[in-house]
Amino acid sequence: MNRIATFAITILVLSSLSACLEPASRPFHEGIDLQTRIDSQQRRIDQGISSGELTRAEADVLQDNLNWIKQEYSKARDDGRISGEEWNRIEGSLDQNSKMITDQSKNPIRTIYPPSYESPRSMSIDERIGNQQHRIDQGIASGELTLKEAEVIQENLNWIKNRYTRFRADGTLTWQEQRELEDYLDTNGYMIFNKKHNPARRLY
Repeated sequence: MNRIATFAITILVLSSLSACLEPASRPFHEGIDLQTRIDSQQRRIDQGISSGELTRAEADVLQDNLNWIKQEYSKARDDGRISGEEWNRIEGSLDQNSKMITDQSKNPIRTIYPPSYESPRSMSIDERIGNQQHRIDQGIASGELTLKEAEVIQENLNWIKNRYTRFRADGTLTWQEQRELEDYLDTNGYMIFNKKHNPARRLY
């Protein structure tokens, strides 16, 4: 038997063994990495709001779910690798949220995060700004944030405060304005929460 034939048979045997070892239930989106799926869901939520397919209440729940998933993903990556169990758990959460975005009639929108998770969007804009200021001050005091990192994040927060003041100058805060502020606060919050995977950068 020549080398090519031997090699072909070896590949065939290994492929068969691999198939036997695969779990019965494969990932819903096999082959797509988690970050790509997270980014895709963020776009779909944003598009759903813009097109009117999602109400504000529906979008808020879906966004809270996705923010929790982002947090779980960041925590899973802290040790440099994601275990199979962590991957499957995050993948399953993304599947649930994805189905709710796609078809609310068959998959009623609901929270999928545990009661212990406090959604930042459950707080008012004023409360979120105060909370981030407290976390920045704590990060400087504990050394978790360098002065350079804290400076960038603080400048972001000051910029958000200024936009908030301008938005309220006419006595009202529209849904679009609140959504924009929430998005900026989310991004800045990720930088404070996990600077390893969300390096401090300016938002403006």
